[in-house]
Amino acid sequence: MSMWEIESLVEEGINLVDKIDTTNEKKIQLIGNLYAIQDQHDCSFTNFRVMPVLLKTGYTKTIDCTEHPDYKGNEAYFEKLLKKKDIEFINRDIKKKWNPSAK
Repeated sequence: MSMWEIESLVEEGINLVDKIDTTNEKKIQLIGNLYAIQDQHDCSFTNFRVMPVLLKTGYTKTIDCTEHPDYKGNEAYFEKLLKKKDIEFINRDIKKKWNPSAK
């Protein structure tokens, strides 16, 4: 069972980082530190809880699927994958399913 206390602490910490008056570069560093703490414990993938903050600061970025380095030659794969959703996490090796807990 994941440690919800740590997950909640990280979530609230990231929301607090969002409110401070500093550069996005500093916010990215602080968010990274919070996730480094979370990685030391049995925690689930919690990024979706704070995705607006992660996108706003630049900690997480989105790209159009046509910009993915493996798009050329795999167009059907990407089109099929994204017809169901507007956002999808894709493993570095597109032949493998994305696993947020894999390190």
